[in-house]
Amino acid sequence: MISMGNYPNPPITESLFDFQVEPNASITSENLEKLADQVTESYPEKKPRRRFESRFEFKEGQSGQPQTVDLGIEGYLCWNQDKTQALQFRLNGYSFSRLKPYKGWDIAYPEAIKYWEKYLSLAKPISVRRLAVRFINMINIPAKKFDLDHYFSLPPQTPNITGIDIKNFLTQVTFQMPEQGMQVTLIQTIGQSQDPISTPIILDIELGVDVQQDIDKTSIEKIFKDLRKAKNDIFEKCITNRTRVLFQ
Repeated sequence: MISMGNYPNPPITESLFDFQVEPNASITSENLEKLADQVTESYPEKKPRRRFESRFEFKEGQSGQPQTVDLGIEGYLCWNQDKTQALQFRLNGYSFSRLKPYKGWDIAYPEAIKYWEKYLSLAKPISVRRLAVRFINMINIPAKKFDLDHYFSLPPQTPNITGIDIKNFLTQVTFQMPEQGMQVTLIQTIGQSQDPISTPIILDIELGVDVQQDIDKTSIEKIFKDLRKAKNDIFEKCITNRTRVLFQ
């Protein structure tokens, strides 16, 4: 079986590495803006991310009217020049995204760690709470009508009626992998496409590990290595050989 890392044309449209932290009380949005300004050579586009909250006020004899409250800037999103990579510096963490074309874990992960260390140096979080990866795959099936179970091991189920033609579906399952200490969310759905001869199927895999203690760089690398292996195993168990041929 060909492993995910060796496919010549992997179907990954976005990969994300996420670090959630217990923030230091002294960290502010101004600190994060300074951090965003430090990376402008490689990530020149900077946008603030604001946090909003909806509130309802109920008065006797009146229906509740929702109010949207601006809670201020919670972080900054920084894009590289060609919009293929993004950094997100938040009060409660940091994330790195790589969009298509995905060039492999061995290129994406070092970039994620590089800017995590910059965040760590400036934000000085109390501890790391959670580490996670998310890989969104867009698998283009070269047909408009086909049997999903020819391509996927976990297709949606329909009544046993002759002539059914599935127009749309969405399945989501969240499960624990106790031995690895991971929680996984797996989503499958039909994507949007104007192509008259193919059908995009989205396979979205997110895995996370709750961290119970302070950890160093070596421990973080070990956790992400385990997440990588588990992510690849889950992906391979979701598809068939007919699907693997599409990535050659």
